[in-house]
Amino acid sequence: MYKELDDTLVHLFIGNILDVCHTPDERLRQFPPDICFLLMCIKYAKDKEAFSRLRELTGTAVVSADTCETIAEYLGEPELLERGAETEGGRNMCKAIRDLVEDGRNEGRNEGIQLAKNVLRMAGEQIPAEEIARELSITKEEVEKILE
Repeated sequence: MYKELDDTLVHLFIGNILDVCHTPDERLRQFPPDICFLLMCIKYAKDKEAFSRLRELTGTAVVSADTCETIAEYLGEPELLERGAETEGGRNMCKAIRDLVEDGRNEGRNEGIQLAKNVLRMAGEQIPAEEIARELSITKEEVEKILE
């Protein structure tokens, strides 16, 4: 696969792999599709909105099994391997990634609901906001916002 890269791309890859987050998308799109998808996954791993649009950003959704394994390993999400649908020529990662992002959103919602329940329960027990905040590892302002 690397034989396809010209000297300019090899230099870009070697010189910027650790700085992929600051490399413009246009430059990342110069790489072969699998490498582009992998680099965009690294770049947008913490930006859920952009991460969920990888197909649009990279122009592809299908990557090789090796690339899929690398992405799953990098993200610490082995279930991506199970979710990525097999297609001719590789795995379709976009549905797997969308599912992963949606799972994260649902998990966050559930944690928020549980936190609010704990705040309301403790407030009902007449525990001061400062103590609730300390006990639940949140700010006093967050406690007050929940109690509004």
